[in-house]
Amino acid sequence: MGMEQDKSRKTIDNWALIIAVVLASAFGVTIFAKDWQYGFVFFGILAFGVISVKKRWFSNRIFHD
Repeated sequence: MGMEQDKSRKTIDNWALIIAVVLASAFGVTIFAKDWQYGFVFFGILAFGVISVKKRWFSNRIFHD
């Protein structure tokens, strides 16, 4: 496993995260429009998920290489 593979994988992971956040945000906006309390909870969970992925809190527990 060279550095090239790790770098490309990290780039793919970043793009996947961006796409997931955009889709989740669009979904969250529709929830928010119907009921703001559910939207608030949804965005809180989404923010926690993004932060945990970026900080790699759960990477060694969930994703095994």
